[in-house]
Amino acid sequence: PTVTDRQRRMLLQRFRAVPGSMPAALAAALGRRAAASSAAFDEAYPRFNGIARLRPAAADAHNNDASSAQVLLLTSEQLDSSSGAGSLGVSPQEKADLKLTHSLQQWVPSNSGSGAASTRRLLVLVGKQAKLTAHQLQSNVSSAVNRLRTLNARHVHITLPALPPSLPADQAHAAAAQAALLTNYSFDKYISEKTPTSSSSSSSEADDAATANATPPPLPEPKRFISSFSFSPAAAAAAAATQAQSDEVEELANAAIFARDLVNERADVCNPVYLHDIATRLTQLHPGLTLRTLVGDQLIQEGLHMHHAVGRASQWEPRLLILEHLPNPDEKPIMLVGKGITYDTGGLNLKPTGFMEDMHMDMGGAAATLAAVHAAKRLGIKRNFVAMVPVAENAIGSRAYKPHAIVRSHRGISVRVDNTDAEGRLILGDAISYGQKLFDPCVIVDSATLTGACVVALGEYAAGLFSNDEALTQKVATAGKLVFERAWPMPILPEHEKELKGVQSDIKSTGNGRMGGACTAAAFLKKFVDENRPWAHLDIAGPAVYSKSIGHFPAGGTGFGAQLLTKFLQTYSA
Repeated sequence: PTVTDRQRRMLLQRFRAVPGSMPAALAAALGRRAAASSAAFDEAYPRFNGIARLRPAAADAHNNDASSAQVLLLTSEQLDSSSGAGSLGVSPQEKADLKLTHSLQQWVPSNSGSGAASTRRLLVLVGKQAKLTAHQLQSNVSSAVNRLRTLNARHVHITLPALPPSLPADQAHAAAAQAALLTNYSFDKYISEKTPTSSSSSSSEADDAATANATPPPLPEPKRFISSFSFSPAAAAAAAATQAQSDEVEELANAAIFARDLVNERADVCNPVYLHDIATRLTQLHPGLTLRTLVGDQLIQEGLHMHHAVGRASQWEPRLLILEHLPNPDEKPIMLVGKGITYDTGGLNLKPTGFMEDMHMDMGGAAATLAAVHAAKRLGIKRNFVAMVPVAENAIGSRAYKPHAIVRSHRGISVRVDNTDAEGRLILGDAISYGQKLFDPCVIVDSATLTGACVVALGEYAAGLFSNDEALTQKVATAGKLVFERAWPMPILPEHEKELKGVQSDIKSTGNGRMGGACTAAAFLKKFVDENRPWAHLDIAGPAVYSKSIGHFPAGGTGFGAQLLTKFLQTYSA
């Protein structure tokens, strides 16, 4: 009873280092039955079940207390309408202030009839109706949610504005809900706990006098999480459709949060064994999902020499995690592949200071892939799919692989390692080749924080999308648009492939110079894809990790790709 949630989470992290030891160890350490240990696991990071919930507007009966808040998104036309402004209880002075500042905070009376102001209301001006886009709507929702989090709101109801014909109500609802859920995020695992402050907004003079000489209370905890959101649809006819959407939007957002927690976790915790444990946990949560693995020298036995070489200097053995969901015996599966470099020192081509510090995030592709599997099972997706997650730590030491080493790949191609800091393509190449041998997939989609060159080309705002199949390119890009994760088509030209021609080996691991680095990296991966097999490569190095918070994307790990891959599994048809 005296163990706090945070202490319990710390104990959980200790025992995760050895898969299989956690339940018994935790049961003894925490004084719980072994059967209760799985419930304790859910209290720890990563958050398998998200943070907040979407509620039906009709069920939001708690929206009239001090912990609740209302957000009214208004177009300029709604505000200028005399009847509209009057019905909202906006005075002429408040109307002028709202036009100037674009947001206005009010208190509205409680439904109790006492006349006491109890519920916070935030009015937000979104601009002209005709020019409103889903992106602008998300930006305004994110700003409102960020403000309400600092004010300790727990339950928030958001009323959408009047919409233009170009923005359907169901799309607006999905965009707003996604922005609300994903803005309501921070990786606070290592923040010391603070004593919660009272939610009361008033105190008596006697109370003031009694506490005048007392020790000041602690400051309010910054940006507490909102527990639930509800929405009023822009049109009554859309109510049924938006409610039907809510479960899917919530699961997709939860997948991104799950991926964010994995990416933001530091490499001393999120090592190859930890990701192995996460994959095992997914099979425990989802009947019909199975896991097989290759660990350490088993990679060599199966011919995955490139993968083994990248991870052999680490204290944690490299491993290939293979998650399988194959309910339909006669259906070829979709194959997802996610790069899982849990920390990238650069190897013997060591990264300098300023380029290594955030390399615990170099497993963003693995995080997105694991999250997509988790979400697909929760959404009840029935089609066959498999996930290949090659995991390694690119460390330095006496066993580290060396620049210009020539390594034989699983496909049989010999590869000269031009730079040990171009390690992601090596583990992906072996995983793609091995996965085709095992499953003969109908299509392959890999995701990886692969190249800085792609960040230079596209910034942090879109993934680079490379493919050998135009129809697949459109399907992946469309899946991204549906969840507001942008993937921008990029070329693999014959010249990019020619740059990889080897002299003492079949191919080199990099091109001839810095130019076109994202394209030559994609060209390298293409070497390991069977002819006539549809394949797409998502270089998510930019959008997977933001340098600063923008809208509902936080600084650090964004979980990019989790929603796109889930939507792709949901919508793909050959």
